[in-house]
Amino acid sequence: MFLAVMMIRLFQEYHIPMKHLFLVHCNHKTRPETDQEEQFIRDYFKDQQLFVVQRPSASKHTEQSLRNRRYQEWKTLMEKHSIDQLYLGHHFDDRVETTLLNLLRGCGMQ
Repeated sequence: MFLAVMMIRLFQEYHIPMKHLFLVHCNHKTRPETDQEEQFIRDYFKDQQLFVVQRPSASKHTEQSLRNRRYQEWKTLMEKHSIDQLYLGHHFDDRVETTLLNLLRGCGMQ
């Protein structure tokens, strides 16, 4: 989430068209709150001129197989749209991301 917000700000600051920015979210449904997180992402970015791709996934897989699927999804998307750079973020409750979001909001390092 933090990475996506910062990329949008950079694109806006440097007047780069949003058509060059893709947001990909893979909901593996491995935790009870993942559907809420997916909806939060949809709501948060709905007014951005941003290509949002959400890939649902069944949770009956190993972490490694889910990772492989994500990498294949990214590779396919990158080839289809001639994308040459990939930036990766983490799930909603990642500690580093939460700390960065708090700093961005002026909340400190809590």
